[in-house]
Amino acid sequence: MKFTALTLETVTESGTGATEFSFVPKRPLTFRAGQGGLIIVPGGGAKPFTFVSDNRTGHISIATTLQSGSRFKRALAGLGIGDQVHALGAIGSLPSLDPAESQVFVAQGIGMTPFLSIARSRDRLNATLLHVGAPHFFDEVARATSGNAEHHHHRESLKEAVRRTIIDRPAAHWFLSGRPDFVAACAVQLADAGLPARLIHKDTFWGMRTTTPGYELAHA
Repeated sequence: MKFTALTLETVTESGTGATEFSFVPKRPLTFRAGQGGLIIVPGGGAKPFTFVSDNRTGHISIATTLQSGSRFKRALAGLGIGDQVHALGAIGSLPSLDPAESQVFVAQGIGMTPFLSIARSRDRLNATLLHVGAPHFFDEVARATSGNAEHHHHRESLKEAVRRTIIDRPAAHWFLSGRPDFVAACAVQLADAGLPARLIHKDTFWGMRTTTPGYELAHA
């Protein structure tokens, strides 16, 4: 893994409450779309993030919500253009996508970030997109997919969409991203439907605690 300084270039707020921070690295930081790194902010400490930038541009971008008001989020929100942070990367558990294979992306809220980087790093995706919760970056990722793109407000309607998509795309690789309990619940649904483990790929929010049982069903 490489350690490098990042200089803040732009800050962009989305209409859904997410904020994207784009940095110029002092030294090239190579990453695979869907990977991320540890971001170290002066006065805020360190936190792992998925990179959301196109991995062909040389830039490093992260996206997050700032509502928690944590020490890290306050320090991140307080950065000005030209300020520096540091990054250690790349790390991440999602495998490379084979463009010849069919894929299904399932995301919860800001868990869209690995799919945002994948969408930005490829000209077209042979994928179906299923999203639940706050629709962060949904439209941008949906435009890059060749299959259906569905946003759901409730977990039960998402589960029904997953059932339909298993039938529609029987040989697809499934990529799951969100809170640990959300990812685990989706993986169980896929396994119970008979999908082999080799077709199920999981990415969870690093450092996030699992919520109380049943939380993802009511508040995804």
